[in-house]
Formats: sequence, C-alpha cells, structure tokens
Amino acid sequence: MKRPDDALNVDRMNVKDGGKQPFMRDTVWDGKCQRMVTAQGLQKGMKTVLEERGVDTRGHNAEKMKSALRQFQASYTNTYNNNYA
Repeated sequence: MKRPDDALNVDRMNVKDGGKQPFMRDTVWDGKCQRMVTAQGLQKGMKTVLEERGVDTRGHNAEKMKSALRQFQASYTNTYNNNYA
C-alpha cells in the first residue's frame, strides 16, 4: 500500500528541524494531534518528534532515532489496519 507523500516517513526526515525534508501531515499520537511543524513554521525533525513522544534522545545517532520512529510507525500502521482497513 502506497502512503501519501506527506505521511510520516522516517526515511525522508532530518535529525533536526527544518532543512530540505518535506512537510509532513499532522498525526495523532496518544489520542492527541501532534503537529509536524514548529511554531516557527519549520518541519519537525526526528529529534523533536521523539522528544514530544517522551523518548530521551540523548546519545541517539540518526539510525537509532530512525529505529525508534519506525516502532511508532509500525504501531500506528497496525492500529490503522485493525480499525479502518
């Protein structure tokens, strides 16, 4: 199944906010909307998204952050498929 171009995709995200990463759609996390854009209008990077989800990112390199976000992504996909597909 092809995901929308603006879906959360860790392979297209930067570690830090902004840069050349695409703008991604807001998502729902823990029953609340998680904006994917900062108050300054920058795209959120992996570090910001993980920290907002309660993950301590100290000592994480880009690959470890991608791995952590993929776990969230898989969890969301399974929940979506079980409830809406």
